[in-house]
Amino acid sequence: DALAHQRTTDYRLVSYYGDWMRGRVTSPSNPPT
Repeated sequence: DALAHQRTTDYRLVSYYGDWMRGRVTSPSNPPT
């Protein structure tokens, strides 16, 4: 299901950037795909 997949991707990106902003994850060159 494309919509469910998109929501999962969005959640992962939000989680990744949230962690990065809070913890300054070590020099992220690009987000996870």
